[in-house]
Amino acid sequence: MKNKFIIAIFIAVALFSGFLAKDVIVSNIPATYLPKDMPSNVLNAKLRKQFGSDELFIFMFQLEEFSKESLTKFQKVVDRAKRVKNVKEIRSIFDHEVITGDADAVYVKKEFNVDNFEAELKELQNDEVAKDLYLDYDNKILSLVVEPTLIGESLQRHELKTQIEKEFQKLSDSGATFLGTAGELSVDTHQFEEMINVLTLVVPLTSIFSMAVIFFLFRSIGSIVVLQIGSTVVTGVCIGLYGAFELPYNMVSTMIPSLMMAITISFFIHLLNHSEEDDFNSYDEAAKKVFKPTMYSGITTSIGLFALAASPIPPIRYIGLVGGVGVITSVLFILFVSPILLRTFKVKLKKKSFNDMLMRKLDFLISTVLNAPRKTAVFMLATLCIFGFFGTYVESESSLYEFFPKDHALNRGNNLFKKHFVGTTPIDISLKVEEGSLLNADRMREILNMQAELEKLEDVTKVYSFANVLRTFHKKFSLSSFDAASSEMLEQYLFIYDGQDLYDFMDRDGTLGRVNLSLTENRANLIEKQIEKVEEIIKNTNLKGLKVALAGSGKLFSDQENLLIGGFTQGFVLSFGLVSLCLVLLFKSLGSGMLMMVPNLSPIIMSFGFMGIFNIWLDFGTAMISSLTLGIAVDDTIHMFHSMKKNIEIHGVNDGIRMAYRESGTSITMTTFILCTQFMLLMFSDFLPLKNFGFITSIGLFSALVFDLILLPALMKINHEGFFNYKLKHQP
Repeated sequence: MKNKFIIAIFIAVALFSGFLAKDVIVSNIPATYLPKDMPSNVLNAKLRKQFGSDELFIFMFQLEEFSKESLTKFQKVVDRAKRVKNVKEIRSIFDHEVITGDADAVYVKKEFNVDNFEAELKELQNDEVAKDLYLDYDNKILSLVVEPTLIGESLQRHELKTQIEKEFQKLSDSGATFLGTAGELSVDTHQFEEMINVLTLVVPLTSIFSMAVIFFLFRSIGSIVVLQIGSTVVTGVCIGLYGAFELPYNMVSTMIPSLMMAITISFFIHLLNHSEEDDFNSYDEAAKKVFKPTMYSGITTSIGLFALAASPIPPIRYIGLVGGVGVITSVLFILFVSPILLRTFKVKLKKKSFNDMLMRKLDFLISTVLNAPRKTAVFMLATLCIFGFFGTYVESESSLYEFFPKDHALNRGNNLFKKHFVGTTPIDISLKVEEGSLLNADRMREILNMQAELEKLEDVTKVYSFANVLRTFHKKFSLSSFDAASSEMLEQYLFIYDGQDLYDFMDRDGTLGRVNLSLTENRANLIEKQIEKVEEIIKNTNLKGLKVALAGSGKLFSDQENLLIGGFTQGFVLSFGLVSLCLVLLFKSLGSGMLMMVPNLSPIIMSFGFMGIFNIWLDFGTAMISSLTLGIAVDDTIHMFHSMKKNIEIHGVNDGIRMAYRESGTSITMTTFILCTQFMLLMFSDFLPLKNFGFITSIGLFSALVFDLILLPALMKINHEGFFNYKLKHQP
């Protein structure tokens, strides 16, 4: 009756999780990586609502020649593309506003006259906006800037890009060759494509590998079926939580399936390793044997993941909370559900020959540790010091473009746009009136002078604002320099001006405006350095009566990097402290907890050492490694320590350690091999943070195995001989 009740609950959880999972929102947009209440994010949302989004698609084409026929065909295709669902606006040479006229009549020309295309192109070539965004006359390159309606899901953005590209395929009839895409939305859609690649390639590969390893170790189809049931449900619970709480599923979240599979198979192997061969009734007894270490491991692993909740970056916080629940679900499945399923399916195992072979390989390690424990400990600790030194060279940096290979379509498009037009990193200077109006001639001249200084900055390729529009209008109307403009004249111009471009940079009341900068730099730290220079220029500009603040995608990306560092430090300190406290409480000994934490520092130190050696950045992928590897690695430490402690009490230190190697050493070796290989499969991804996450996590877990098999027994032997004083009962 009890077993039926457990299975009924298990099935109910599985079905309910599947029901919740259907509501998952796949969204990798930049806003999902930032706290909603972060000042720059709040300001940016306000500016985007007022002036339109800076998250754009930019499509670039090269014509064989400029002619009436080619431009007419090109324009017709662009007009059709404007009718695609979720397209708010497509800006190009065909609808770019040009202020023209003389002292008698000044007006805003909004249409491109194809019949007079040569004169029109020459005029646009000298226009300070068109030449930087839409037209490279000498190379016959045209760009189309697509602003979609507010779309919060990456799937819809990707569908929009696909629909627009389908329309733009017709441009080949005009002799136009597609060169590439750029813009913030191009980054998002390429990340989405990589996310789908992970889910459709890496996750199935991980699953197939898990099945192959289980069959190789235990020669049992039934055990594979049970593992797949468990992994699927555990992962389903995690995905269901994303759906239930409307958490965005993004690039960070794609680590969940591989992570849950890895943790579940690790627990499962320990259970099978303690089961008897050819006896499907031994699983309940095996569950009792591994109950304490598995429960301890589950608690510490979940704590390590829950510590990520300290991160101010939402996706990292969510994967910590969801992953922690997933670990608890995995432990409950292994201890209570899998024995029932294994027994019901009458699963029999064949495992002895492999364990004996692996044990023979470990004999050398055992002899070395027992014969020279002090030298072994000194050598291992010295190794940690060396890699700790290399870890000091790790740099915190991010670049959404450098996360992809140099020859990736995203980078080709981005580099092409920077070469022929302007930088692709936007920063907005928000100017909110507290006193007076933006239509103050002296104030506007100060703003123009500030823009002139900003344009001198390295990596700043364009600075533009409402002041540029009004200066151009004044020159056309009064035929004089802007120095002669008065506040009254500026106010009068608004009655004459019938365009829209001005109001993309200033509200109609003249109380809020923005100055837009285009940067060529895409690295977060270098963007921050440019921002510091911008702020210094602002400080030296007389903007009295204006509340000045920075926003835009570049500013948000820089702020995100700063949050990442703070979150990483908090997460590591919290996870290390909580896991240490947990070990002390679980084993009821301060010495035991401290002793176990020594080898558990190894995966973190070794991981950062390799990051320093290979110049791998600390980014939103690798920032999770410390808490994650600590949480997972402590599992094997607990199993090994628990086994050594128990066997030393019965057989004495030397035989006890040998027995622990046979009892748990083989298990943790097999689980670590599987975990490392599963994480290494992430290296099939083209997305650098995932690739580095898989590589460095594998390094960390392998390091934990080495230190658990060498340093931990050495410390146990030294402790037995009286170098440490902690509560450990043993027999001589």
